[in-house]
Amino acid sequence: MTEPTAPGWWRRLGIKIGDGLGEWLAEHRAVTLLLTVLGGVSAALSPFLWLNIPEGGTVVFLFPNEAWWITFRVISIAAGVLAVLAVVGDKAADAWEARTSSRTIAEGERAAEKSILDLNVVLNEAIRTLFLSGKAQAQAVEALRRTVVQMAAQAVGPGTRATSYNLHREKDDRRVLKDAVHGTWDRRDKPNKPFFERLHPDLIIWTMMDREDDEPEVHDYPEEIPGFDWSTKIERYKTFFSVPVKAGSVQLGMLSVNNRDVGAIGGAQRAVIIAMAKALALATAAANGAKIMNEATDKQTARDALQPMSETTASVTATEDGSTT
Repeated sequence: MTEPTAPGWWRRLGIKIGDGLGEWLAEHRAVTLLLTVLGGVSAALSPFLWLNIPEGGTVVFLFPNEAWWITFRVISIAAGVLAVLAVVGDKAADAWEARTSSRTIAEGERAAEKSILDLNVVLNEAIRTLFLSGKAQAQAVEALRRTVVQMAAQAVGPGTRATSYNLHREKDDRRVLKDAVHGTWDRRDKPNKPFFERLHPDLIIWTMMDREDDEPEVHDYPEEIPGFDWSTKIERYKTFFSVPVKAGSVQLGMLSVNNRDVGAIGGAQRAVIIAMAKALALATAAANGAKIMNEATDKQTARDALQPMSETTASVTATEDGSTT
């Protein structure tokens, strides 16, 4: 298969200029509309503008002398030319918008395809852990966590940080999220501060852990979120999405992904991240073993009976500094 020849510099320059002009025209439709209207008015007045005034005649229309007629004739011609250019510019703006829309769709399709390929990598790693046992299986699950955060960050794109937390229980059965593992793309922040339920029992993250793993929604700046202050996060991210890692009702951890741009996490990325969290939950549950998981399920059922799930619909989680995200 022959690779297409890359366009020369003159072609690239032409494309750049054409896209820039098309974008400007698309953003300034009022200018092209005004010029088109002026051209129409000029065309309507043209029969009068080109009337000859007989020498020594007494008929005067609009203007008192021929100098004014000549001036207005020039303006009429210019308006007509500009009106033609405005029509051409309007078509150029339409063409630019069509190209932009096509590129946006193509980029979205490529991003969705890449997300699915990333998910396949995670699924293959998760399946591999099922054929191991003991220490080797536990190490494989940790390796899977590292793969999950890397693939989750890549599925969203530049400016992303994905973090996986393991859930632990203290002696009084209070929850702790710690053992943070990060995957980043063009980011350097990797917070490792754990979250203790006994220290901050009112954090919405604990309610989030009690919900189904396919319920969370993506949140973007400047959406108002109870207990969350965008101003403390805006320099790092403007979009976030967090999903609990659960096997049935058993809580195992949390997978959280954020990006520095609004709208960076689309529907395809959301679905892929949820699937990655499910794959991680499956591998973790298999490593724990059926007996441990059944005991954990019984304990979770007892907790749910004593403390019914909150009816809140909030889906925010805690950040590295202890506030909600």
